[in-house]
Amino acid sequence: MSYNYLNFNDLNLKLKAKKIKIVAFDVDGVMTDGSLTFLEDGREIKTYNAKDGQGVVMLNKAGFKTAIITARDNGTVEHRAQVLGITKLFKGQKNKLKEIGRASCRERV
Repeated sequence: MSYNYLNFNDLNLKLKAKKIKIVAFDVDGVMTDGSLTFLEDGREIKTYNAKDGQGVVMLNKAGFKTAIITARDNGTVEHRAQVLGITKLFKGQKNKLKEIGRASCRERV
């Protein structure tokens, strides 16, 4: 969807946006460029986009809960979540949609 077609003064759009309580992100290919880089000892390196991080910080300041839900389970994701103040971190989730649904019920969002 292009921003050219959104009318941010539209009352209906504002009412819908008020219902948003949590914003969840995958990591690989969403907060990164999708590359997987491994050191010789098997440790993984990720390169995160600083602009995405700033967006997460802005969401937190605006009062939204933020979450990362990822199939991977490594320290780089945990560290990034901590740096950005991510509210919830779901690692090792193969069925992301199912887990975010369960989390939404638990959190009542």
